[in-house]
Amino acid sequence: MQLSIFEIAHIQEDISQYLSLQELVKCIQVSREWSLIFTRTLWQRFYLQPHHTIEFAKWDSPLSVLLRHHEDISKLNDKMFQKILDNYPAHPWSLPKLRSLSFLLPDDETQKSTITTGVSTATMPGTEAVKALRFLSTLSTIEDLSILGINGDNQQIQDELIHALSPSCLPRLRHVSLLGSKYSAESVLRIIIACRRCEFLDIRTTKFYNVYLNSKLDGRDFRYQDSQKFNEVELTELVKRAFDEGMPLEPTSAHNSTTNLRRLHYDMVSPGSSIILKHLLERSPQLKDLRLIGMMPPEPLQSVIGALNASKRTTTMMGTTYPLRLRSLIMNTLKHDETETKRLLAELIRSTGYFVQPESSHGDGHTDEAGHVGKGIGINGLGLESLSLMYQTPFGQRCGMALVQYHSKTLTKLTIKRLIKNIVFITLMSGLRELRSIEVKVQLDESEEDEISNSNDEEGGERSLILCSWTCQQLKELSLKMNVARYQVHNHRYRMQRTVSAQGFLGYIFKQISRLEALRELELSLKDRISVDVLTLSKGCLSCLGTLKQLRGLKYRKNDFIGYELGEEEAAWIIEHCPRLSEVALISPLPASFKEKLIALRPWILVTTVR
Repeated sequence: MQLSIFEIAHIQEDISQYLSLQELVKCIQVSREWSLIFTRTLWQRFYLQPHHTIEFAKWDSPLSVLLRHHEDISKLNDKMFQKILDNYPAHPWSLPKLRSLSFLLPDDETQKSTITTGVSTATMPGTEAVKALRFLSTLSTIEDLSILGINGDNQQIQDELIHALSPSCLPRLRHVSLLGSKYSAESVLRIIIACRRCEFLDIRTTKFYNVYLNSKLDGRDFRYQDSQKFNEVELTELVKRAFDEGMPLEPTSAHNSTTNLRRLHYDMVSPGSSIILKHLLERSPQLKDLRLIGMMPPEPLQSVIGALNASKRTTTMMGTTYPLRLRSLIMNTLKHDETETKRLLAELIRSTGYFVQPESSHGDGHTDEAGHVGKGIGINGLGLESLSLMYQTPFGQRCGMALVQYHSKTLTKLTIKRLIKNIVFITLMSGLRELRSIEVKVQLDESEEDEISNSNDEEGGERSLILCSWTCQQLKELSLKMNVARYQVHNHRYRMQRTVSAQGFLGYIFKQISRLEALRELELSLKDRISVDVLTLSKGCLSCLGTLKQLRGLKYRKNDFIGYELGEEEAAWIIEHCPRLSEVALISPLPASFKEKLIALRPWILVTTVR
């Protein structure tokens, strides 16, 4: 008995993950039999992008094909959704298998904002947004929804949006992303209450609007102004009242009192948004992933810290108290007072975990600043598993110590985009023993300003640099960008001393890397005035990598001041000592002899260039 591979159900259903859109189109055009097999697969997940150049001649027109295969479509993006919308309500569309939808909401305010989709809305009247939302409310099978271009100032649009998000219209909705402008506090509250059954909520202002979220509520504007601060007590009372009415905290209605949120991406661009977040955290006991963007002055961040500390004891679900356990935190704060931001960030890190007493200590426990007791591994091992701090978030020694003290038993992934000092880097690598992946940018030496401020250290703790051994022996991914401080041109002697110091610290780093026997991915970047090619055998630290037998990928960037010194000798050494290495990426131009030798000794190795 002969069996076609396409008669095997899971192969036919999953073939789209192996073939590109263009390849599927070509398969359809081979024969009638192939067309019957591949057409349904193509239209299940059809995402036509502006840059796609697909010949539709054999399919008639895109709209006719949509009409023909509407029962198979499971995903739609903006370009295809607009074609359907243009034909609605003249044609009563039925999309019974639609699960995912992403589109730009047409509106007068967003006509100029076409850069993200390439779809022009210049000819669309303002009523098109209402039309789109009303059509959305008929698509009851949607589970994943993303809308861009929401005008928070338009009351009719807000009303239609809230109606479309309601369980009566979209009962299966689980993931929601709403990007727009001019959101009011009232709009945010209504959206949160309407989406409380969802597992993921992303509500942010899009960057190209350049309009901050305001704090209008109950007919009043509580926008933050330096000259006239908002009435925090009154705004808090209004927010609390709205939550109590929409999600009452009563034992008799416990199923309505909490959200089902697991992931939350949230803009912190006004005092009103922080007050809303505070009450939302109290009602989200299952929240695991929190992303905060655009922090304003210290007050909003302090409010979040207080809410997280309180949630350790008072988060309630179905009449039972649970501690809120965040597993992932992503932050991108606006830079204000850097010292104050670091202090508050350290407090925030403490508020998301429990004190972990060092294993060498045999005490009965430690009470942290919030009054929580930890013994050895903290309370049930609660703590962050992933922390990502973007470019605008400063990170100092106090933050590093807080991370080690409160999350060393749980943290496995750490990303810090902002430059950190070498002493902070040592604190992290010697204290976070469970790390599996880390991406950091390290200053190898101290600047003149650092040394002058030694006696007036705002970070607290010791200034002396102790080169401790790294404890993260199970680290699998290391991305390390290395800088040296900038110096005054006239201070040549000082500059030479610091260069020697930086190169000494570089040697320490490579010695510790050599102990990471589980490492699989290594990325090294040398910036500014580091004039040594570290991956040479004669002058560099390449020989330190001989113990990395599990290494699969090596990415190496260096500054533009000097060329590569890598040659055939280095290539032969790498092939001999890194048996699992399958990918090498270097900044252009690649040394020809180095690349040719690598490929000659290991033909399947992938050698590429990076920026």
